[in-house]
Amino acid sequence: MGMTLFWKECVQNMKSLTYLLYVCCMILFFVTQLGETTVIQEPKPGQESYGTTLSDDKDVQMKCALTDLMESYMDNRYTTYPLGFYKEVQLNETEQTTVERVLETLSGKTIEELKEEFTAYQQQIEESMIMTEEGMKFGKIQPFSVALDTGISYQMFIKEMKQVDQVLGGGSRFTEERIKSEAYEEMTYEQAKEEYQKIIEKDKVSGAYARLFCDYFGIMLAIMPVFLAVTRAVRDRRAKALEVIGSKEISSVKLLGIRYLAAVTAAILPVVCLAVFPAMQASYLAKNLGAKNDFWMYGKYLAGWLLPSVLFSVSAGFFFSELFGGAAGILIMCVYWLISLFQSGYQLTGTVGWNLIPRFNSLGKTSIFESIFLQLVVNRAAYAIAAIFMMAVTIWIYDKKRKGRWIRNGKYS
Repeated sequence: MGMTLFWKECVQNMKSLTYLLYVCCMILFFVTQLGETTVIQEPKPGQESYGTTLSDDKDVQMKCALTDLMESYMDNRYTTYPLGFYKEVQLNETEQTTVERVLETLSGKTIEELKEEFTAYQQQIEESMIMTEEGMKFGKIQPFSVALDTGISYQMFIKEMKQVDQVLGGGSRFTEERIKSEAYEEMTYEQAKEEYQKIIEKDKVSGAYARLFCDYFGIMLAIMPVFLAVTRAVRDRRAKALEVIGSKEISSVKLLGIRYLAAVTAAILPVVCLAVFPAMQASYLAKNLGAKNDFWMYGKYLAGWLLPSVLFSVSAGFFFSELFGGAAGILIMCVYWLISLFQSGYQLTGTVGWNLIPRFNSLGKTSIFESIFLQLVVNRAAYAIAAIFMMAVTIWIYDKKRKGRWIRNGKYS
């Protein structure tokens, strides 16, 4: 009976208009965001650039933050993320004076000297413009930077930057956490070679592409499955199925458990199907690069990275629909999804924490992934456990309703 009911629930989900729209959204998202494949190439000595890497050198972190502050000061445009939402801040004259004092303290130069350096850099950019067959391009010049004054300790630097963050209203790029997460430096050939070897030996190429796939679809699967769960719950409510189900012998645990598994299966199935093509491409690239191929690498990432998001989203749909009725689950999850999305927006590679949407929007960067791997495991396990807990509470509420308790006009009271 269990398998029969499971397949029946799967068919019910897949026959709905909501599911058709769900599948269409997934396909459209895949085509527009992952339609082209960037090919991993072995670095060669003497290349113009080997890309950038996140630096754990405090001197580099301070230099990057100080340069960023100077550029923001010159434009009087400061990027902040209060409550996770993007906001551009412009300071008044008094507030700009505070920033000037911090710049002078940390650089050991007057604000006039710093302005002259910035103006000279802009003139260099204009003078470096050259005409090519493709149009106007900038010639290669050294990027602008502000040197730190000797004798400035890391603790003093963070203390000064906190004052800037306070002036900006919090959530700025000048908190200690953000300073550490946005300090990038140019990779050397040796670093690029080491990174390439990790992609070949540890990621087996497929892992690097699977992370990028999970980064994109993690955004969609944090919100889209809730529509399937809410649609199923609303359909039952409209059909007044609670009275009919109440007379059946099947337990509430078995009934909702099967519905939950069916909704999760329906939600993850299109993504699994879409992952087959990039998995085959990654396998082909791995073979060409001489890597030991692991075709099932995509499956491992989908199960460990994306499945917890589906479990949580579907659980939230069932839970809030049962608790409040109607489409409350969609509204609540949309708010939580937006907060999660904006909180991870300031750093697209290596953002985990307790965010519903872990971000790793880079191809490769195996060293960074290794540094956040434990965070990712804890994060995904926490959301999977939260999903199971929500479903357990949902089943308990549903069972009380089924027995005729807590009902007022067909809703939870």
